[in-house]
Amino acid sequence: MARLLDLSNELLLMIVAETLEVESRRSMKTRLSRLSLICKRFNDVCGRTLFHSYTLVLRRSWGKCFLTRQTLGQWNVKSIRARLEHLKSKAPFVRKLEIFDSHSECKADPQDVLPAMIILEVLDVLKTLQSLVSVTFKGFYRRHDISTFPVLLWDWLVAIKPRELRFEMEFMFPESLRRIDGVQLLAMKPYTEATNRIVQMQRLPSLYLHFPYRQHYFKFTPYDSLKSINMKGDILHAEDLPPKFFDFTQVPEADVRVEATFDVQLRLLIPMSHTPKYNIIQPPTRIHHFQGSWIEVSRRLPNLFAEDLASWDVVRNDRTVVLKRTPPGFQGSLSQDHLPDEEKQRQEQAAIDYYDELHPLPEVIEEPDC
Repeated sequence: MARLLDLSNELLLMIVAETLEVESRRSMKTRLSRLSLICKRFNDVCGRTLFHSYTLVLRRSWGKCFLTRQTLGQWNVKSIRARLEHLKSKAPFVRKLEIFDSHSECKADPQDVLPAMIILEVLDVLKTLQSLVSVTFKGFYRRHDISTFPVLLWDWLVAIKPRELRFEMEFMFPESLRRIDGVQLLAMKPYTEATNRIVQMQRLPSLYLHFPYRQHYFKFTPYDSLKSINMKGDILHAEDLPPKFFDFTQVPEADVRVEATFDVQLRLLIPMSHTPKYNIIQPPTRIHHFQGSWIEVSRRLPNLFAEDLASWDVVRNDRTVVLKRTPPGFQGSLSQDHLPDEEKQRQEQAAIDYYDELHPLPEVIEEPDC
């Protein structure tokens, strides 16, 4: 009688392929996890999907360690070492690695992200990952307490040469860092004057730059080797942007995409408040700034770009407007949602008025003087 171990690799892959045809990724991972327990060959086949992307958490403000059941919010060396051992056991399968760490609220814990006390142990495990193509450093950053990126960790990146490199938390980068060869895509969040040094040192063909929220925007200067760039930021609150802030005229062949958000709410209720010092009662008011904010943003857009937006595809979606530059010689139709559209504005105002009618503000009750 045939056994599972007697099946060819092709048949095993067919069984796994059937498992992958499920509605959700969560269901897929559950089924693959069960299949991987059947035998070593199934474990090897399923592991390439289960652990293709791996997140190593040092600290995180939510959740518990799946191995020790200890909270992830505090520095726990025992739990971290357990997670490192788990990553090491899955090393042959990992292609995309994300390292997550954030500042701890506990004063007794290390206050730096990626603290020096654990870096050597982390590196010992990272060196077992021989087939990485993507590395991401992710976490929460605090503007007043920015950690320095570990030089030893950067040297490891120089050695493995990942194709994609992402920094999704703010670091101070030492001056002594060397260029990492082989990288094709660099993501920098936030993109600031300090992190621009890494961007200009690498000069990669593909960039993803995310501007910091409610802070000064540093102007990006394109370079000849740039092939594609994706930029994102909230331009409503970036009031210090000079004219022609987005200037890509020196790289006419580059694929350019700018996602500009205007972070407002459709409607905002300000509740009745009482100021004891002056015995003043402020009535509840309703501020509708969504439509007005879009009008403000749409009028600013043409001045922020060095090129005429008539040759760009400009698509507004709720609180976001996406601008894509079309390639030279493009003959198709373009969206120009930033241009005034009185009919659409009337429809949006009618929807707001209808909401006000259904949700009237409460009446003000005068409070007697004491």
